[in-house]
Amino acid sequence: LRTLDTKMFNEEQVKQLGAIIPSKDDMAANTRNLNLTSLQRLDQHITHVLETCGHVTVYTFSTETTSWEKSDIEGSLFIVKRITQPHFRLIVLNRLNTTNMIEDLTENIQIQIAEPYLLYRNLNQEILGIWFYNSNEREKVIQTVQRIIKGEDPSLTQNGSIPQPTNQPLNSVQQLFADSVPHRSGTLTKPQLKSALLNLIENDNFVDKVYNTYINSLQ
Repeated sequence: LRTLDTKMFNEEQVKQLGAIIPSKDDMAANTRNLNLTSLQRLDQHITHVLETCGHVTVYTFSTETTSWEKSDIEGSLFIVKRITQPHFRLIVLNRLNTTNMIEDLTENIQIQIAEPYLLYRNLNQEILGIWFYNSNEREKVIQTVQRIIKGEDPSLTQNGSIPQPTNQPLNSVQQLFADSVPHRSGTLTKPQLKSALLNLIENDNFVDKVYNTYINSLQ
């Protein structure tokens, strides 16, 4: 096996190569955008992808035989936020057939953690078990689902606290978006802008900011 002579390329040429190779953050952002676009074809009301898992397998519990049965659903799992009710959903894009799994996530579902599975009873009183290939992805999904059950919005902050309204006036549109919409790398497209604006309308924090700005302008 022959190796390249390092003297073939000077330091500046090597830097140019590094400049055109996407960073890990850029690649992750591109993946999120691609996932969002793909999911929006399935559900146009989706505005955020909160969690992503590369591969899961779904099992169902039979009350007749009191045993678990492997379903015909496995593939990538996503937890998404929507602009309409229900605001949160769990979606598995099925690789085995064209039937995807779509579950509404509300405060009324019940979950149980049994590694390496997430067990839950859905709104139809069906008992399902999800096996996760990646344990780190499973933990993130569990934390997000637990927050949803508590009535929290996982898309607002990373530390679990919901931002409180401020009485300070907004200085610019940029500040307004920075406070209310998660940042995305790359150029903002019109569909992304539309989704962001629709999401802002349902964001109580944003409405409070606009209201406070209006009140302050009258003083």
